[in-house]
Amino acid sequence: MSTQQISDVFDWDDEKSYKWIIKAPGNVKLTVVFTLLMLLFIPTIIYSIFHIIGLLVPKVSFYIAFVLFLMWLGYVLLSLFSIFTGNERMKNKSRAYLKSQTFVFIALVAYVVSSPASFLSHGFATESNIATIGVFEWIKYFLDNLFSVIFIGIFDIFDIKLSEITAITNGARAMMFLFNIVFTIGILDAIIAAYQTRKDEEFIGTVQDFYHKCDNLPSRSRFDIKFDGVYSKFEKSIFFNAADFKTLFLKNAEDIYVNEVDEKNKTQEPTDKNS
Repeated sequence: MSTQQISDVFDWDDEKSYKWIIKAPGNVKLTVVFTLLMLLFIPTIIYSIFHIIGLLVPKVSFYIAFVLFLMWLGYVLLSLFSIFTGNERMKNKSRAYLKSQTFVFIALVAYVVSSPASFLSHGFATESNIATIGVFEWIKYFLDNLFSVIFIGIFDIFDIKLSEITAITNGARAMMFLFNIVFTIGILDAIIAAYQTRKDEEFIGTVQDFYHKCDNLPSRSRFDIKFDGVYSKFEKSIFFNAADFKTLFLKNAEDIYVNEVDEKNKTQEPTDKNS
């Protein structure tokens, strides 16, 4: 179904509950492999963009990446806080945010530590004492860390390394720990998502309920809705994607959020005046 066709069927303000069936992917293993490849491909593209800019204006490129890194780190911490303390809607949104930002965060951490203009790059050294570590040596170092995560440290046990780089300061070790943690989260997310979607899942709720359910689902997830006779013009079940569904109702969801913030501010105004 296209976005237009979805809009002909669903009404954001519809308070009726429907049975939404989340279809399992055709090949779970292929889904995991594809996600892992994206964990390598997308950060590589983002890192390459910063590296190319860094060849022209090293300091500008580094400070842009560093500021974005701090912002992303703050958003990640807020998302984690919402997952543990927020309501179900906030938890779904926070989980979805963490999933979507994993790729960007990996690239930012990698560039922040490896940029020639970075104050953190001095926390790394090579066995041959290379004065300036080249980009290809950094790439091999990041691959060493990725393989260490994927193969659960087996490469470290047998001292198998592609790169000569070693973290020699606490700051450098902390950044690489963060790099490995984020990549581990990405891998676990791919495995958990594949496990959860290995079979069809049923969800009962309104259109708005299902919109927020989509926050925590892959954008290309396919759905089948059983109308139970509510929409008599449809004789068969309807299939559509999460991305199209969310695109259609994004403006409605944003309007609700703005109204909630306005209402919250109005209730706080009398208290502020009295104080």
